[in-house]
Amino acid sequence: MSTGGILTIKTENTTITEEKSKRIPSSQPGRFVCLSIFDNGLGIEKKVIPHIFEPFFTTKKSGTGLGLSVVYGIVKQHNGWIHVDSKPGEGSTFKIYFPALDAGEEEGVEQQTFPGEFAGNGEKILLVEDEAGVRKVAVKALRDYGYEVMEAETAQQGLDIFKKQKGNIQLVVSDIVLPDRNGIELTREISAIQPGIKILLTSGYSDQRAKWSEVVKEGIPFLQKPYSLGDLLKHVQEVLKNEDESEKNK
Repeated sequence: MSTGGILTIKTENTTITEEKSKRIPSSQPGRFVCLSIFDNGLGIEKKVIPHIFEPFFTTKKSGTGLGLSVVYGIVKQHNGWIHVDSKPGEGSTFKIYFPALDAGEEEGVEQQTFPGEFAGNGEKILLVEDEAGVRKVAVKALRDYGYEVMEAETAQQGLDIFKKQKGNIQLVVSDIVLPDRNGIELTREISAIQPGIKILLTSGYSDQRAKWSEVVKEGIPFLQKPYSLGDLLKHVQEVLKNEDESEKNK
């Protein structure tokens, strides 16, 4: 809505029947809370809609193409989905569906289990993450699945730990936005000490702080936040597996 317009936001309880679910992509039957966002802006072309939630996809001259991708990740982690309806010149409608709970109903915390293929074999991982809650959960998950994990809150702490290990680390998992400097700068310093070290970067930001152009240009493996523990274990395994294959091809 570059020249102004009307933005309408509403919530409602809704029930998706088996029949209705068949007509709505990614949906499932049940009771849901629907968050709807309507605008009367420029609208979206039909051929573009299937791609709008893809990381780095954008039709704008400037921007990262990660805003909607971050939203999509959050919604999926809460077992919901997003339905988009838009036409050029007629505005856009985004409907976000979340599973509904009855008043007083408590959502049980399920113990998550993942395939054995995600298990490590004592590989040493340096995790650099300034968000204490995220760091604590990630460290526990990686240790539970057989990895030896060293943790740091800042880039400098991570660099100090890495130097003390003297090349005895197989993978560095680092957030891009850190208090003292960004994760890309950190991994460059680490790579200068140990060329070929495996890197996995993470971030939940969608603006210039995330340094997306540099991530794409350098081809660094990337995991978007918020991530599930399953996604973390899968990405770690994939990066380490690539290391194993590279060694075999030498």
